[in-house]
Amino acid sequence: AGGIAKASGTPNKEKVGKVTIDQIKEIANIKKSDLNTQDIKKAIEMILKQAKEAKEKPTPKVVFDKGESVRVNDGPFTNFNGTIEEANLAKGKVKVMISIFGRATPVELEVWQVEKI
Repeated sequence: AGGIAKASGTPNKEKVGKVTIDQIKEIANIKKSDLNTQDIKKAIEMILKQAKEAKEKPTPKVVFDKGESVRVNDGPFTNFNGTIEEANLAKGKVKVMISIFGRATPVELEVWQVEKI
């Protein structure tokens, strides 16, 4: 959409184009069955809502890989060390294995709650 040949090389910093309401209507008309609606107005509302949510959700600046050591810097597990078990950066969450009373315990945290060590 928008006649853009290529996406931004630096997301959230460099804008490569804008999408008009007519282009959103065109996208909604094509995608309405994927959005489980035949109502074009509802499809447009869904697309606009998704775009707004994507814009509001900050992208993590740090990428975590499985097996990396991290320290929890916020929440009830502050100052605990652990190992990344899973990273879901799209949702902004990581699953960290933390040793509690000598047992490895999986804890799901926001990415901003941990730092690499």
